[in-house]
Amino acid sequence: MKVLIILLSGLFGPCISHVAFAQIAAPIDAKRQPPMALAPQSTEEPMGKSSAPDGPCSVNTLRGTYVFNFEGSIDSGSTQVRQSGVETFDGKGHITSKVTTKRGSLDTQSMETYSVTYTINPDCSGKLSDGNGPYADIFVDPAGGSFHYIFTRPFYLIAGETKRTSKRILSLAQ
Repeated sequence: MKVLIILLSGLFGPCISHVAFAQIAAPIDAKRQPPMALAPQSTEEPMGKSSAPDGPCSVNTLRGTYVFNFEGSIDSGSTQVRQSGVETFDGKGHITSKVTTKRGSLDTQSMETYSVTYTINPDCSGKLSDGNGPYADIFVDPAGGSFHYIFTRPFYLIAGETKRTSKRILSLAQ
């Protein structure tokens, strides 16, 4: 019987669960041992999930001062772009940023201040938008300490991470 079990486990590999394999490999002697019972399922929420019906995130999850930098490309990869900056999230859907951007191999760069908006869904996904509509999808740490983003506009190949440095909201006026 043990040889057969070893051969079967080799044939089914990872398709066989640990619980199922334990039941197959258990000694078979119905007279001496009661049938094996499965442990009850846990009632705990999976990591990162909330038992609240609305989910763990809202627009207030991002509040404070954050820093970021990224390297990517625009124009379907033909123009390299690098950007670093600091931005404040007001917890109400508005962002003010001060950034330095370098495009291409030219020795030009610019420091700009701009404002955009953001939305966050209860599942911690969201969007960054400007006057032309959404331009990036975001995925937020439920504690609000960071988020990842990927630009969704055509011809942009940019993704990165933004991290909170302070819960204070700085004034980034021009």
